[in-house]
Amino acid sequence: MNPPSPENHQAELARLNTLHSYQILDSGPETAFDNLAALASTLLGTPLVFIGFMGKDRQWFKARLGLVEEEVPLQQSFCQHLLSSGQRLSVRDATQDPRLATHPWVLASPQVRAYAGVPLINEEGFVLGSLCVLDQQSRDWTELELDLLQQLAQQVITLLELRRRQQQIKQLAASVPAAIYQFRLDPQGQTSFPFASQAFVDIFGLDPAVLQQSADSFLAALHPEDRELMRQSVVASRDQMSPW
Repeated sequence: MNPPSPENHQAELARLNTLHSYQILDSGPETAFDNLAALASTLLGTPLVFIGFMGKDRQWFKARLGLVEEEVPLQQSFCQHLLSSGQRLSVRDATQDPRLATHPWVLASPQVRAYAGVPLINEEGFVLGSLCVLDQQSRDWTELELDLLQQLAQQVITLLELRRRQQQIKQLAASVPAAIYQFRLDPQGQTSFPFASQAFVDIFGLDPAVLQQSADSFLAALHPEDRELMRQSVVASRDQMSPW
């Protein structure tokens, strides 16, 4: 195998640096990623699903269903082809595909036959990982199924971008003494704090995990005469797209 060209080497370094900026590799379980993996399994009717990110020499699974491994060497990844092509890939029968026929997952447990994968491409155009579904029976993938998988992959990217922004907010919050927070008001009128700095938590003495689910405990701490004024100001900020 010929060594990579300087251009390809620099492109791979840029890709890896971008991946590391998300601080996703070896991170703990997150419900949002697990839910997307479960949704992919339900919509496409497959027992095996994973959301994986491709590091320098391994693919690490952020979420997985039906698989024992937490990571695999990149050279043994079903999705290394997505990294080089940037295009989705579907295989009817892995035993008949020269790219996958000798893979351990095909020859032994979990005895994969059908495979469909979509690359996770961020806003900067880097392939960071993949969303893949695998079946233990050969099958023909429909365009509708592949389009659904593509849409779910875009939701993974959205989660990833939100995660990176929250990491940036945390870094900013750690460098200043002020209370920094992210306040959310959804269309149904439910409120929450997706992010609250340590200074904010210290001031109000509230559990950040609880605040991420609901702002009710914070609102309960306000003076009753101030709650409605606060709600009105937040709605006005949302409607006018103005600072709050």
